Amino acid sequence: MKDRKVIPGGSALNSSRAAAYFIKNSEKTSSIAYMGCIGQDETGQILETEVRKSGVIGNFFRDTKTSTGTCAVVIKGKERSLCANIAASAKFPLSHLQKNMHFLENA
Repeated sequence: MKDRKVIPGGSALNSSRAAAYFIKNSEKTSSIAYMGCIGQDETGQILETEVRKSGVIGNFFRDTKTSTGTCAVVIKGKERSLCANIAASAKFPLSHLQKNMHFLENA
């Protein structure tokens, strides 16, 4: 598809990536941590790679039965339309958060 871009996102992840960008371009030494749920698929691998490249420390639970969520965005002029499939992101288990609290506490 012409002019197609793949960009990791979602409200919380967008905020994390923006914060990492500003920290990287300042004298601060803080880090940004993000937890989420992805599928064990190519889309999840791409998401992990792009999150790492953005400077965000990702800690993802991998759901073996559900694909990674996606969102199609069509932009025409100043208008946009979104069609989201939240998929694995709706499967984030509380146990993953409980086992990884140190991850957030040390960020």
